[in-house]
Amino acid sequence: MPTWDVILETKTLSLPPYTHKLTQAPENWYQRARNYLLDRKIQLDNLFICIGGRFHGRIIIPYYSQNNDLIYFNGRTIIGDDLRYKGPDKDCGIGKEDVLFFTNYPEKGSKLYLCEGEFDALSLFYAGFNAVACGGKNLSDKQAAMLSNYRVCLALDMDEAGQSAVLKMQQKLTLFCLINPTNRITKACPPSQCKDWNSFLCNFDAKILKSYIEKIEENLESEQPYGYESTKKKP
Repeated sequence: MPTWDVILETKTLSLPPYTHKLTQAPENWYQRARNYLLDRKIQLDNLFICIGGRFHGRIIIPYYSQNNDLIYFNGRTIIGDDLRYKGPDKDCGIGKEDVLFFTNYPEKGSKLYLCEGEFDALSLFYAGFNAVACGGKNLSDKQAAMLSNYRVCLALDMDEAGQSAVLKMQQKLTLFCLINPTNRITKACPPSQCKDWNSFLCNFDAKILKSYIEKIEENLESEQPYGYESTKKKP
């Protein structure tokens, strides 16, 4: 069985100009960002706020390598910009499809819970799971290769697009030899009343989120489609 080692070769990447660590931002921006994040039960640690330039009014979510080098960032608007997310310019040498947002880097062979967005990955991390985000409903070859040394639970959003994406991701991960008798792909879908895992966390709490996933996670080979209304007890 082949193994996949992905080496990221990028130019030096820095956070955007006018970016401040949340606790060091001007008071008005700190309070605005703090309220936005606390409403979503997202902790302030390791997040930034940009107060000028092309990332003005955005929470800056850094992506780090295992060596703690900045390899990417995503800017999430808190001022109602039509473009919800914005990443660095392409001339930085790396794009969204080249990276994964890791909440931590567990040992090879561990299980990772693959989410769409960073806030969903953080929500699962607060509940005690090793979580990672791919930045949407598509999984690139490079991203799949980064996951090839782990067991993976596909934990996408509760919507029609998420249901369709999970099957495509299963096929992509299978190409990178993730399915074998001891290394299987599983699935976990939010309940119908929650759009995604951050919505779940906001409506309940981390303890209930952990218990829910432990009850409903199952092998993807199940005959039931992703997103079905499980008969198992809901939170």
